[in-house]
Amino acid sequence: YIAGYAAQVRFVAAATADVVRTILSRPNHDTAIIITGDHGPGSQLVWDDPARSNMRERMGIFAAYRLPGVPSALLNDRLGPVNAVRLLSNQYLGSALPLLDERSSFSSWRYPYRLSPVDPQ
Repeated sequence: YIAGYAAQVRFVAAATADVVRTILSRPNHDTAIIITGDHGPGSQLVWDDPARSNMRERMGIFAAYRLPGVPSALLNDRLGPVNAVRLLSNQYLGSALPLLDERSSFSSWRYPYRLSPVDPQ
């Protein structure tokens, strides 16, 4: 699992870097870019028991944001995808969406819609 996951990360990182270089080579330098995952690896995940799982590993995601004009103080280590999209919408589409609490939830394979809050720290 770990070797396969690492190989996938290397492939996706290289492909993503190529796409970002292409985007940034274009004349418009104010382009917003959001690159994010939906969850981290699962090498220490026990599907039916969050107490025996490494929630920091599972809930940790890769996230990279390039949001010109958004105050850098808002682009912190706790910023998740939901709030990143809200910042993008507020900055570029004129919305006024409030930022939400950053939180994570766990569900088992058997009961995917039974969400339990978890602390990924």
